[in-house]
Amino acid sequence: MTPRNAAVIADLVGDNVGDCAGRGADLFESTAAENIGAMIIGIAIYVATKNCWIIFPLVVRSFGLIACIIGIMSVRIRGNENPYERLEPGLLDSHNFQRHRHESLR
Repeated sequence: MTPRNAAVIADLVGDNVGDCAGRGADLFESTAAENIGAMIIGIAIYVATKNCWIIFPLVVRSFGLIACIIGIMSVRIRGNENPYERLEPGLLDSHNFQRHRHESLR
């Protein structure tokens, strides 16, 4: 049964928007907490070894962001194509960038 009252529809839309915004905020919070935790560990390593590791988690995250941008830019959808067939090259481009970056760090 579908709602026909405009107020009920607006309430349901608001609930969905709130759920999506809350999910995004949770993801941002967990990512920020991981970065801060890794930077605190970097400070502890600096105190012990005098090597500056505090920036390392930010550098690693920046490579992840660059890989995401490369993947997004490589996806083009034209007409009525299957979306997965167009998303797969972007996924593979991002994966290859991360793999080559990982191999260059060895």
